[in-house]
Amino acid sequence: MADFIDTLVARVKQRRLIASADTQYDDEIEVAILEAQRYISDRLLQFMEIDWEDYAEEDLLTDICCDIATGIFIRRQMPTDMEGATWWGQGIKKLESYIRATFYRGRIIPCWSP
Repeated sequence: MADFIDTLVARVKQRRLIASADTQYDDEIEVAILEAQRYISDRLLQFMEIDWEDYAEEDLLTDICCDIATGIFIRRQMPTDMEGATWWGQGIKKLESYIRATFYRGRIIPCWSP
């Protein structure tokens, strides 16, 4: 699991243009990743359980996780920076699209707002 988290940390750093050798934010990024994973797991709980160790590093859900984690990380660093809201919003939109495409093909989608 540590290698998987390290890979996600690297992807969040890449989104923030933080040098991969710069480790000063790693702990904060890991916390943001875990929070994003919990959010996604809770949102998908009615459809499936997620074991994050089963997901590949380039899977759509891990990409969504990195988007949301980037948003969380930015908002914690700079609460007034709108870039955090942009990353968060992009991740949420991707998650909702994933849910629609995966679980509601051809069915009426219930109303839900985050």
